[in-house]
Amino acid sequence: MPSQSGSQKISSRMPFRVASKVSMWQVTLRNVFRAPPPPPP
Repeated sequence: MPSQSGSQKISSRMPFRVASKVSMWQVTLRNVFRAPPPPPP
């Protein structure tokens, strides 16, 4: 029983981590695309 509850907790906790990572990537990509291109050397 305890092992099953532990696995359930981990499985329920995973989506949160994935969502946070995806949101962070989206924000970073948005900032990169929004920022103007670097000036030529």
